[in-house]
Amino acid sequence: MKKRMPELRFSGFTASWQASQIGKVSKFVASTTNKKDTVAQASTSHPYPLYDGNKCIGYSKSYIFDQDYIALSKDGTVGKLSLKPAFSDVIATIGALQAQKGVDLLLALQRCDLSKYAVGSAVKHIYFKDYQEHSLYIPQKQEQQKISQFFCCHRTTNCCCAAITNAN
Repeated sequence: MKKRMPELRFSGFTASWQASQIGKVSKFVASTTNKKDTVAQASTSHPYPLYDGNKCIGYSKSYIFDQDYIALSKDGTVGKLSLKPAFSDVIATIGALQAQKGVDLLLALQRCDLSKYAVGSAVKHIYFKDYQEHSLYIPQKQEQQKISQFFCCHRTTNCCCAAITNAN
């Protein structure tokens, strides 16, 4: 039987982690934006940054979420995760996930191996319908925050932990 919490924990936390599924703790949006629909510089008609799996590649007419979200590569490097800012868009080969209130989805997804849901021979693909029922174990909000703070303090790059949990 799989344990619902790790053996090593911060002191003061003893509650079992809540079992859930990716599809129940997040909202998925599949972008339809293609690079050809973008412009190189921000303008009044294209004010929103557009991202591929690595960087901003142009500007779009629309955005996906009005809060930070997680971008997940659907083609090629399936399952690659990155945090994207509110009022931005991603190209069609990237899916967007937004956490439900009080869930540190990035932390939970980083513990998952979504590659087992990849299909295809030449170029691998991953579809939300295939991994939406993947089980996650999620600690209570205070423990999530403690874990996120710990990892932020040990990163050598900019800390983005405040943005990975939907606090609304």
